[in-house]
Order: sequence, then structure tokens, then C-alpha cells
Amino acid sequence: MVSFDNAVLLISYEATKDGLNNPVCILCTDIKLSAETILTYYSVRWAIETSYQYLKENLGFDQYRVKSFVSIERYRECK
Repeated sequence: MVSFDNAVLLISYEATKDGLNNPVCILCTDIKLSAETILTYYSVRWAIETSYQYLKENLGFDQYRVKSFVSIERYRECK
């Protein structure tokens, strides 16, 4: 973990029997969090982001920009 005045940089990698995998770098602006907490938050956020990506790419949700349930239902009826 590397600390700056207003950010923390985590460099994480997996050690295997063949050596080290490519590192993952995570920059966090909340300098009060521990490395474990940052990694926990990141893993939750990563699951959310990959879910959004799946919905956009595979279910066509990248075409609409509405937030109400009624608008979403109308959009689905048009397709």
C-alpha cells in the first residue's frame, strides 16, 4: 500500500506456483480506510459494474435513459 497526501494506491496480485499474476492497481481517495476495507469495497463494486455491463451488452439496456418503472415497461413493450 502506497499513501499520498489525499489518496491510497493498492497494488494487489495473486501468487501462484508459477510466479506472480499481473498486478491490479486500485486508487482510493478515502485515506482513512484500511487496505482490507478498500479491497472489500472494490470487490462489491466490481460485481455491480460487471452486472451493469452484462445488462447493457446482452439485454439491450444500453439504449434507454429512463428511470421510472413505467418508462422501463413502455420501453420493453416497444421492442
